[in-house]
Amino acid sequence: MKKIAKLLTIAFLFIILFVVAACSSTSGVNATIEAKSTPTSIRLDIQFGENSNLSSKKAKPHVKKYVYDTDGTTTSSEDKYLDFSNDVYTQTSVSFTGLSKNTKYKFTLFVDYNGYVEEITSIDASTSNIGETEDNPIEIATVSDFKAMSDNRDAYYKLTNDLDFNNEGLGAIFTKDKPFEGHFDGNGKTISNVKLNATTYVGLFNVCDGAEIKNLTISNVKADLSSASTFVGCLSAQINNSKVTDVTINDIELIFSASSSTAEYNVGAVIGSANGTTFNNVKANNIDMSLSSVKGAKVYTGMFAGKTLGDPSKLVVKEGEDAVSTLAYNCGVEGKLFVKLEYKTTSEGFVCIGGFIGNDGSSGLITDSYTNSKVTVIKDTTSTTANHNYYSLAVGGFVGGNSEGNGMNIDNVLALVDVKVFAGNESTVQEDIDALNDTLMNTKSTYVGGLVGIAYKTITKIDNSFVKFKSIDNVIAYLKEYKEAKASDVKDTNYQNYFIKDDSDNYVVPTSYDENATYYEKVRFVDNKIGTLKDDTSKVNNIYLNDEINTTLMAKNIKAYFESLNN
Repeated sequence: MKKIAKLLTIAFLFIILFVVAACSSTSGVNATIEAKSTPTSIRLDIQFGENSNLSSKKAKPHVKKYVYDTDGTTTSSEDKYLDFSNDVYTQTSVSFTGLSKNTKYKFTLFVDYNGYVEEITSIDASTSNIGETEDNPIEIATVSDFKAMSDNRDAYYKLTNDLDFNNEGLGAIFTKDKPFEGHFDGNGKTISNVKLNATTYVGLFNVCDGAEIKNLTISNVKADLSSASTFVGCLSAQINNSKVTDVTINDIELIFSASSSTAEYNVGAVIGSANGTTFNNVKANNIDMSLSSVKGAKVYTGMFAGKTLGDPSKLVVKEGEDAVSTLAYNCGVEGKLFVKLEYKTTSEGFVCIGGFIGNDGSSGLITDSYTNSKVTVIKDTTSTTANHNYYSLAVGGFVGGNSEGNGMNIDNVLALVDVKVFAGNESTVQEDIDALNDTLMNTKSTYVGGLVGIAYKTITKIDNSFVKFKSIDNVIAYLKEYKEAKASDVKDTNYQNYFIKDDSDNYVVPTSYDENATYYEKVRFVDNKIGTLKDDTSKVNNIYLNDEINTTLMAKNIKAYFESLNN
């Protein structure tokens, strides 16, 4: 009996040892870690060996961060589980942000496996002073490096390689609450094949504040967006108090639907909205912008910027002269802009559409700059829910208008344009011109100009600028020019602000008041230069049109550009 009992005891202990050994058997995971530091963040690039327990998710890796105390001991302070993308279980990265500068940390990789926590490997890494000065920038060599800029938003960066996003969707790296505040030197490199798909602030640098971007080429940018994106610009959706220098963007395809009837939309091929920002030698080529279902209460769109406000930095733009507050110097855009309006708002609306800027409310000077554009605006007359009673529309070959802000300051610019504004279906334009001329765009006013649609707010000047129409010699606006006024609006004190029809059906100003007459008001203001000027006319001088253009009068940059087109 004693022998049997002893044998049973040994067998029982063996079973226990076997179970313990089975439970504590290792995961087989092995890995190496490399650390990349900035003054306030450390990114760990982790390379794993092939492992079935990882790929089957039986082994779950995580990294624990330890802070070194003054006596050399460590205290655990943060733990992050690792994410793998595209089912690739051999490499991943994890970032620890908000760290103290010039501080040493320990990072240990663990895996959870079979109910145990298994330590794999450790690495020590310190935050650095890289990125604190222009001479010691953080280097951007990969797409992951670019995205990681959100970890350290106020640093100096330098692009060391061309980056190909391979049409990978790029969301919000920077936000309104966490904008890019640093300095980005493109170093003459190119960022290409970017598909923008953030939800609100859509752009490569979504939101910037106090930033600098320079020496960069961007190629092949696409965005297909809905109304959730209220700020859109391929370089930046919203940029404030910043500087952009020597940036070129080639091949932009932007499709946008502004379906909310109450929102404000700022949409530009380069910039959505700019406030207090200076652009120097910024160009965009081969732009294809299409805005459909535009129903917003305020819609500002242009091929350079949707809306500009504020007082930008000062630049010397002419030799021997003092620096002046400058919005755009030696900037230009080429391409086409198509906008389809539906008018579904019940709020006061103002749509500003421009071949360069939609709504220019900045007091900063625009000079030595050009647009080579086709601007087409159509009202969708098939919409059964359209409401025409609340809108004003301003369309300009260079600037749509300035419905808000400090004013407009334009000198030495070129608008090489086709501008067409009409109601109906685009295919019927040549088939039924008379019917289109009898169609009302909206019951408020429409302003169309070869250079500026409406100069509404105070302007500094519009001077020495050039308009040349590319296919025909004028602005096309197939719209009804007058609408019948409300009888209650016309009084014996203001009747001369309205029109009546004479015996030949011409609209004329009445010489006396007749309470039984039918009065009309003008709602379409079209001019090859400026649709309407509501400020001091002495501030507008020397706008040259078509054959009046003399290249000897042009600023050297737009002269060189204009002459290159004819060679």
